[in-house]
Amino acid sequence: MEAYLNPEQHKFLNQLRPLIDDAHVYWYGNGPFSRKNADGIMTFIVKTRKGSFGIIYNDFKINGGSFGRSPSKRAIAFVKEMKEQGNPIAVMTNSIGVRIMEGRKVFNDAFGLIPALCDFAESNLLLTANMGRSLGIGALIYSLGHYRYSLKSESLLNLTGPEVIKMFFGKGYDYESISSAKKHLKDSALIHEIASDKVDLYNKIRDQLDFVLEDQIFEFKASYNLIKDIYQEGSIDKRVNLIVDNIAEESIELFSQMDETVRVFLIRRNNSLMGILINPPGRTKNIITVKTLEKYQAAYDYFKVLNIPLVSFLDTPGASPLSFIDSKKEVIQMLRDTSAKIIKYPAPKMGFVIGRCFGGASVLGFPKVFGSSFHYVLEGATMGIMHESIIEKLFSQSARLFSQWKETRKTEPEDYSDMIGDGLLDGKIMYEEINLKLDEYQLQINSTKQSASSEQQQKTNIIPFQDSNTDTFVREAL
Repeated sequence: MEAYLNPEQHKFLNQLRPLIDDAHVYWYGNGPFSRKNADGIMTFIVKTRKGSFGIIYNDFKINGGSFGRSPSKRAIAFVKEMKEQGNPIAVMTNSIGVRIMEGRKVFNDAFGLIPALCDFAESNLLLTANMGRSLGIGALIYSLGHYRYSLKSESLLNLTGPEVIKMFFGKGYDYESISSAKKHLKDSALIHEIASDKVDLYNKIRDQLDFVLEDQIFEFKASYNLIKDIYQEGSIDKRVNLIVDNIAEESIELFSQMDETVRVFLIRRNNSLMGILINPPGRTKNIITVKTLEKYQAAYDYFKVLNIPLVSFLDTPGASPLSFIDSKKEVIQMLRDTSAKIIKYPAPKMGFVIGRCFGGASVLGFPKVFGSSFHYVLEGATMGIMHESIIEKLFSQSARLFSQWKETRKTEPEDYSDMIGDGLLDGKIMYEEINLKLDEYQLQINSTKQSASSEQQQKTNIIPFQDSNTDTFVREAL
């Protein structure tokens, strides 16, 4: 079913140059490749030096890129093939939706692509990009991506077209405005990043795929620079870069166009992938809002499918009690759902408190009670239920409560030995020790992997045989 394509012989493939450069492209389908045979949905396998990935591309010029029965069946088979091979997929949606002309029988095949992609995305990276307009099922499929791009701010995303909006809701709605990528990026977490043009988009996708596809073989190096007190650096952005640059061999930033309260990086350290979440140190506006939690959740979902370790560098005064007023969402529910994702995260996690850590927002720092491998507080950071100045104001009208709190405060030494003694923290450290602790973290992870691999190998080398005397099955290691 695969057929090699020479990009020089197929005009359409020239559009994909940045994405397929230095790669072999194969058409997945019956018969020779042509836009007519693709019937609105192109399916390609791209084989690069670092690995392979799949492309599903709506061709809007053929039946509006609609999801007809035949191309949808092929796309479903393609997704299943990519899952078996363990390849990521980039889905580029540009569609008017389900192919109406084929009648109601089309739904079974067209909507069958949704469970296929959902199943795929449980264990494989799925990137989606809105290439112009994604309507109806096109919008639903777009929303399934772990990382969701849009081509230009004007690209449209909606469950229906402008004619239906006018028919049922009148002419009072500016369809282009309410459906634009710019609007979705501002008001929701549906779109993660907007590209300026196709070259920019394809470069972003290819850079991300190359980073993920490269072989991950743990190779301990322990040659990272010391991280001195980052607050000596005046620029908050440079403080973030100082941490990332000194713990990583290489890195790419993800979700950079979403909320600024947390920054997200995919890094390679000791030749292994790791997810990093950093609240910009010393940034006064690091209050956790609904938008912040949407970004945290998007990051967890992305890193979860890669099954890689996470590290949080936390500095926040707490979660906003007012964010639901503007967003119409409840921060309490968002924080609950985010906590669930942290607790259930399948790979190891580790936390550093590098600044402020108060109240419910402390869960974003990966406390030990949430299953963290290690949890450290840095010199100069502050942990507590609330900041002391707030507690003093709260108890200003009650001498009894204020006295009780002061007595409790005397049992909380500055070295956090109380929390360390109770196993809530692994220690108080200096900035210079961050890389040392990360080395210990990765060595522990690698040791656990080796033990699990050895145990699995032993199980593989155990075979059953029947004892002729007892007529029972006995297990014996080879």
